[in-house]
Amino acid sequence: MNLKNLYWIKSEAEVERKYPDLLLTPRDQTRGYHSIMIEFKYLKKSEEHLLEAKQKEAKEQIETYSKFDEMQDIENLHKYTIIALVDKIYIEQL
Repeated sequence: MNLKNLYWIKSEAEVERKYPDLLLTPRDQTRGYHSIMIEFKYLKKSEEHLLEAKQKEAKEQIETYSKFDEMQDIENLHKYTIIALVDKIYIEQL
């Protein structure tokens, strides 16, 4: 599926001098598509014990970005953290 026809895609978009990893906003608001913000983190296998701390860090970043006026103006914003740990992916919706 080609998302660029459906969404404005911003990678590391600056929001008040901070940078959400990925922000997708619908090109056509009338079609019912939701906006999506994603914060990505990566851990090496030897860092697996840091998973909960990394998830917490990602959540805190998303919550910080969400408080900015620019983000509060985005309707239907869904927020996710994605933590990659070598061969595992941990996805959490906030």
